[in-house]
Amino acid sequence: MTTTEINNHQIAIDGPAGSGKSTVAKLVANKLNFNYLSTGKMFRAFYYLMNLNNWSVDQLLNNYHTYQFEFNGDQVKIDNKNVSEALNELKISMGASEIAQNDKIRKLALELQQDYASKKPVVMDGRDITSIVLPNAILKIYLTASAKQRAIRRIKQLNLELTDEKIEEFSNEIAKRDYNDANRKLAPLIIVDDAVVIDSDNLTIDDVVNQIVSLYNKRLEVNNA
Repeated sequence: MTTTEINNHQIAIDGPAGSGKSTVAKLVANKLNFNYLSTGKMFRAFYYLMNLNNWSVDQLLNNYHTYQFEFNGDQVKIDNKNVSEALNELKISMGASEIAQNDKIRKLALELQQDYASKKPVVMDGRDITSIVLPNAILKIYLTASAKQRAIRRIKQLNLELTDEKIEEFSNEIAKRDYNDANRKLAPLIIVDDAVVIDSDNLTIDDVVNQIVSLYNKRLEVNNA
């Protein structure tokens, strides 16, 4: 494929924590018959290997290529072994968040993500996707929602009682994370100039998915005209 054709088959979805990026990205990918890559899963896979082998960051960088990674939506295989469940463990999740702040790890992830996106149609979600990973994607989405709405969704997801106190607690935590994400030195959360901002406060998941699919089809039609 030419560079233009590659970019025409890339959809990048960015946004703050808890905005529903992954859920929406998976559904958009299914509707368009695209591949879906969760960048967060990649960092978890890296930390999984570090934990498995008791590696340092440098040891991971020197040895990761001896393993074969396969990312297919929520399913991740390393050397044909499905490690998806293991990647959801709290220890792996927390470790992944730590190494994701390492510039060497982010550089490696960037190279692998861009290589993945150059070979097949893809919907990719995560922090810095629109600004750094897929800056030339045909469609860039910044999916957001109020801290309160994201708190309510998270509480329901965890099957907790929906009380005013719990909503305030979760809202405050989300607001703090938003501030930290926007002000960190490495890959801060930003809204790029050509991103389409979608506020999902009063939208269903299907509404958001259909809006993104419609936007993509219109962009593709214009590019192919």
